[in-house]
Amino acid sequence: FCYAIGFAIQAVGYWLLGPLPFPNIANPATVFISFSLIGIGFAFCLIPTLPDMQLCTALKAGVDSDANKSVISGVWQATYAIAMAAGAPIAGVLYDQIGFFESSLICVVLAIVTAIPSVACGVSFY
Repeated sequence: FCYAIGFAIQAVGYWLLGPLPFPNIANPATVFISFSLIGIGFAFCLIPTLPDMQLCTALKAGVDSDANKSVISGVWQATYAIAMAAGAPIAGVLYDQIGFFESSLICVVLAIVTAIPSVACGVSFY
């Protein structure tokens, strides 16, 4: 359920940042709170993935070696680096094509849609 909590916190953070329909909400305190929530949500989602990947690989392969953990750590780091490199250009294209508020709304919807299967996976995994 750690992933689902993280995705829900991210959704609230993006919702506060962008598509919240209340007037006078775009002040520095709201932006600080929303970025803090987004960061906390990402921490809930990203940090547990490495040990989960190592555990699942050890259970499926039946081998719990340092070499196995090194390969998984390398794949995890490469994926993180690719996401960091691709994120800024994708965000720029989204901002140019549809605008800031709609881009934030897409992030809210993606976080909620991703939280649903993570709850189902968490229930079936444990």
